[in-house]
Amino acid sequence: MTTSPDNNKQTKPRVLLIANTAWYLRNFRARMVQRLEASGFMVILASPTDPITSTAFFRRRHFEPLRLSRKGRNPMVELVAIIGFIRLFRRVRPDIVLTWTPKPNIYGAIAARLLHIPAIPNVSGLGAVFIRGGAFPRLIGRLYRFAFSRAPVVFFQNEEDRNAFIAAGWVRAERTERLPGSGVDLEHFRPQPLPALGPFVFLFIGRLLADKGLRELVAAAEHLRSEGHRFVLRMAGYLDPGNPSGIGPQELERWVKTRNVEYLGSLEDVRPALNAAHCVVLPSYGEGVPKSLLEAAATSRPVITTDVPGCRDTLISEVSGFLCTPREMLSLAACMARMLDLTPRQLADMGYAGRVHVEEKFSEELVLEAYRLRCLTLQNRTLRVEHPLSDR
Repeated sequence: MTTSPDNNKQTKPRVLLIANTAWYLRNFRARMVQRLEASGFMVILASPTDPITSTAFFRRRHFEPLRLSRKGRNPMVELVAIIGFIRLFRRVRPDIVLTWTPKPNIYGAIAARLLHIPAIPNVSGLGAVFIRGGAFPRLIGRLYRFAFSRAPVVFFQNEEDRNAFIAAGWVRAERTERLPGSGVDLEHFRPQPLPALGPFVFLFIGRLLADKGLRELVAAAEHLRSEGHRFVLRMAGYLDPGNPSGIGPQELERWVKTRNVEYLGSLEDVRPALNAAHCVVLPSYGEGVPKSLLEAAATSRPVITTDVPGCRDTLISEVSGFLCTPREMLSLAACMARMLDLTPRQLADMGYAGRVHVEEKFSEELVLEAYRLRCLTLQNRTLRVEHPLSDR
């Protein structure tokens, strides 16, 4: 159900935020919404509808349901989706469009280009299509080139993806800017002492996707237990059946019943889970800059992740965590075994180094200010010309 803004807010400049899930907007962009609202913008949110869109975060704001299949490749269905973006823009008349995740980035930028609205995409990794390879990425590359050619700026979350887009000719170098991922709230996530009692705890936080290396993680845990190691493996996050890489509920249930996995569900606040863990593990195949690892480091937790773009940026290898080879269970298991062999003092030193690293490079304030200043600049520019979808 679409909610409408109050009449007295109609004169505010409108910023439309779009992602492929409501979960992403609430969990990754809530503070950005608040910052833009405090700067005088009216924020409009758009995503596919799911149970999260009934929460207070969405009910308090103007929300627009969006029809979007994240795993669809039918050309006619995707064309209808692009038309849906155009209709959405005509309906809400945004002054600025901000997008995240692959399809909103492409389709939102295409619609914005056709309607002469400034749009700022944020590339948080190349996405599952490029991870799996094949012929389809070539078509996606052409769409990126067309969509991003008129964007005032394209934000990238890691340097490798930025360089790949520039080298492929999908975006001009002078229209790109690197951000430190989504950043981390250093006041909300503060250093905490490691658990003094109980078994060693490895923790995964994120959507339950195969592309995040969960099957390798479960297999690595089984391998270590067969060698006599004792520890607890916990997972926190939500099942994402709309994602082609999603772990199904039956497979998760098997892990819980037969593979000694403790499933914590989808957590509103991950801090208690982080506080109860000794190490956070994310063996992903590829990311922008994973927020879960930034939150872990901010809490002074050592991390294990894969040596791939985005993931490797979150730690200082061998100082605040360990890097393993993507898709290789034995490499992951070796890193986990090394972590288990560390003394409490060594673990604490690793956690401290991680906190210092994110304080220096990944404060969320850097991200919030970058967006706020860009929006203010674009709004000042659009005030000089007639808005393309408005009679102002």
